[in-house]
Amino acid sequence: MNIVVLDSFTINAFTEYWEPFKDLGSLTLYEKSHQDEIVERAKNADAVILNKCRMTGVIIEQLPQLKYIGLTGTGFDHVDLVAAKKHNVTVTNAPGYGVVSIAQHTFGLLLQLTNRITAEHKNLEWVRDTNFSYYTNPMVELHGKTIGILGWGATGKEVAKIASGFGMQVLIHSKHATETSIGTLVNIEKLFSESDVVSIHVSLKQETTNLVNESLLKLMKPSAYLINTSRGAVINEKDLVKALNQNQLAGAGLDVLTQEPPTENDPLLTAKNCIITPHISWMTAEAQHRLQEIVLNNLKLFMSGNPIHVVS
Repeated sequence: MNIVVLDSFTINAFTEYWEPFKDLGSLTLYEKSHQDEIVERAKNADAVILNKCRMTGVIIEQLPQLKYIGLTGTGFDHVDLVAAKKHNVTVTNAPGYGVVSIAQHTFGLLLQLTNRITAEHKNLEWVRDTNFSYYTNPMVELHGKTIGILGWGATGKEVAKIASGFGMQVLIHSKHATETSIGTLVNIEKLFSESDVVSIHVSLKQETTNLVNESLLKLMKPSAYLINTSRGAVINEKDLVKALNQNQLAGAGLDVLTQEPPTENDPLLTAKNCIITPHISWMTAEAQHRLQEIVLNNLKLFMSGNPIHVVS
């Protein structure tokens, strides 16, 4: 088995990550691969492992030896699945590895917005004040507030559990869920209009691209927060910038953007009350370990003729 990793840079901080893959065949690692380098680098590969490289139909057609594409992530919109099927290439992803970490980061973003921890950290005005307690803006208590969860996969469910621990009411919108053991299923308009926090947990598909747009943002309370740890393009970012700058909502916490990394003049970087982290919600050491186990096991089971986590 000739295994080629096209963009190992995302997990190079964990040097031991790739060692077990050497037991499965010949392993070649590339930290980063430009689109025009993929065919040359993968021309002799039986298996390609990648994170963000785009496997287009044109590329797949030029790799007759390729039998397997293993994704080191959950999303698969960057792989032409029709072409893969046509050429008998199995594609697997890595679901679930980051559920707990992403849910934790979701609340990290929310607490930054409600408790202003970074903004008040080492506030130098305190030393010039006479009061034992000094603050510049009131904080928000989550207990009794309503969180609206857009998408009801594993991460959405984990967020709901944490929210319940805070004493929050849970609303859910999902095209697939018919019942839940926690929270109430509602339509998307009710979710946005009644929630104090809207947290996005949907995959990026044609029908979810720009799903959160001006019409939905206008339904939100001026005191409400929007959190996104799924995919950037689910939000129409121009509409979000406008809503933030016009005080249509209290703030946004984003771990994902449509363009990653953003340009220096991206309007979101200077939008009012917008906290942005650089796509790190999945990067805890624990999540990385789970990811390695899933990706390695996916390849092992494919080689044994019993593939799992196959996407189509």
